[in-house]
Amino acid sequence: MQEESTLLVLSMKGVLMSSLFRSILISLFCLLPLSVQAADEQDTIPGCGSVQSSAAQYQCPDDPAKDRDTGVKGRFYGMSVPREHVRYLNELLDWVDRTELSDQQYQAVRQFWAELGEREKDVLAMLNEPTSETPEDGSLLLYFLNHYDAIMSERMKRNLGLPDSSISVYDFERLMTSSHGGKSDKKTDDEMLFDIPLEGMLDSGGNLYNLTRYAQLDPGWSTSLAYYLGYRVGHIKLAPVGEPVTVDFSDRDEMSILVVGDWGTGYWHDGGRPSPAQQVMLSMQKHPADITIHLGDEYYAGTRETVDGKPGEEAFNFTSIWNPGTPYSFALGSNHGMYDGENGLRYITLDSSKFASQKQATTFAILLKEWVIVGLDTARYDPSDLFLKGALNEEQGRFLQEMGQSGKKVMVVTHHNGLSLDGKTQNNPLWNQVREYLGRDPDYWIWAHIHQGAVYSDQSAAGTTAARCWGHGAIPVGRASVMYQSDGSLVPEVAYYSDTPYPDPDREQKLRILNGYGLLKFSGHSVTEQMYDQHGSLQWQDTLNFD
Repeated sequence: MQEESTLLVLSMKGVLMSSLFRSILISLFCLLPLSVQAADEQDTIPGCGSVQSSAAQYQCPDDPAKDRDTGVKGRFYGMSVPREHVRYLNELLDWVDRTELSDQQYQAVRQFWAELGEREKDVLAMLNEPTSETPEDGSLLLYFLNHYDAIMSERMKRNLGLPDSSISVYDFERLMTSSHGGKSDKKTDDEMLFDIPLEGMLDSGGNLYNLTRYAQLDPGWSTSLAYYLGYRVGHIKLAPVGEPVTVDFSDRDEMSILVVGDWGTGYWHDGGRPSPAQQVMLSMQKHPADITIHLGDEYYAGTRETVDGKPGEEAFNFTSIWNPGTPYSFALGSNHGMYDGENGLRYITLDSSKFASQKQATTFAILLKEWVIVGLDTARYDPSDLFLKGALNEEQGRFLQEMGQSGKKVMVVTHHNGLSLDGKTQNNPLWNQVREYLGRDPDYWIWAHIHQGAVYSDQSAAGTTAARCWGHGAIPVGRASVMYQSDGSLVPEVAYYSDTPYPDPDREQKLRILNGYGLLKFSGHSVTEQMYDQHGSLQWQDTLNFD
């Protein structure tokens, strides 16, 4: 890790020190065991099997995110940038040069830039008041595109109208050097470098701002933006999927189902430990369950293949390492999967024998004796920017309506959230769409998308619906301040919040909480739900009777 420490120091933008002072400081940093993964370090993927595809049988592929630039232009504030980001943006810009985009396509891009500009305002507000509204995904992307590569930025300004970022260099450095998020006096470059706390900072939703892979400052998120732009202008086409499918277990009165959300990070080096995704998978394998449902999100963009035709993120970060040990598995569509038009989900995951029961469909129903579990693809037809809100189309609505007329209890599983993290408000239009098509609120609803684990009370906006957020499968996060009252107790809308601190954390893990998953045990009309942390320790249990 000495190389990583040295590069972190050398590449900090705007740090101007005497050569003697710089040499001393670099020597000190080299002695510190940073848990940032070295750019040329090789990931080891235990249990990585083959992935069945309609085009070919993929053997365990090389991680697209591991292929990161190590030169000066390949680093951003000391953090390595996936080459795939640069490769795809160049390919997209070359395509735009050759293609005459319509006014409608240009307008869509301009609207997206405007939305990212609005999200930057939330970042600036957070810097001055850490309890302000949580910035939405993509809030730092304009800054990255304007500051990573001058040539690339100029091409994007010329071809796609990239606007300037309202976040200044000083603002961004405050994100890296302020662990409290409050106002601070402008400091010298030497002082700012000494101030860098590897633990970072948290926003009110528990999102982590530090150098950890998949934290908010990870430049890899720019891959999501690159592919989303490609989809938005028509360079990427939406993959065809199968008709909604029904899997009949109506003769089963009892069934055990594992549920995990936002698990598709792949396995990576988390300091000296296995990554959360690996620990979660090993823990899930200990349960003798019948079915496992992944609530969606394979990172960064769930790609089918790289620019040069190699297997993409979907294969490496999800399908090839998916092995919960259950006879049946199901996977939901999600916003990150949509950045590549669900091509990775369709042609890698749903073509795999591991998900054969799903029959290439992204909408499905699992019929039990007393229950019907309806899986909905809330990303595929979502008109919101970056597919962040969630929505249904009429075909899914009719399918949900049909399942609701079965006379059975209805559980809905989606990627997108039905409630805000604190449980105070419904996420519309999605909640209203589910209610309208079903003709009532569902009996049970489990979602992901927000990278936290929570059980909502009957005082929440869910009302009589048993509502759960189980999106804490793998992404590094910390405690969300919106979940607590001033006395430290949970807000009344939340019955349980998975906020166990990391045991014996290193410096980058100091603010983090444990990831986890859920287990449902159906027996007639009752369901015993259990929440486990990534080590397999039981954190929450309750038996719900729906008679």
